Amino acid sequence: MEGVKRYLENVEPWTAALFTGAACMIGTVVVLLQKGYTQREAKAKIQKAQNRRTDSLQRAEHAVLQYNKS
Repeated sequence: MEGVKRYLENVEPWTAALFTGAACMIGTVVVLLQKGYTQREAKAKIQKAQNRRTDSLQRAEHAVLQYNKS
């Protein structure tokens, strides 16, 4: 980090601003990608839980019907 500071002190102000802006944009993109991935992962977990619940209810209903037949 110290090397970056020294480098930015020796360049033109507009160049330093350009590098700083690019770094901020890259950071923003990384954060947004991580957020999107996390949301997708959460949705997948919720869907998996809903599917398990539906399957469990169907198995229970089937078991009740089998019990009532006997």
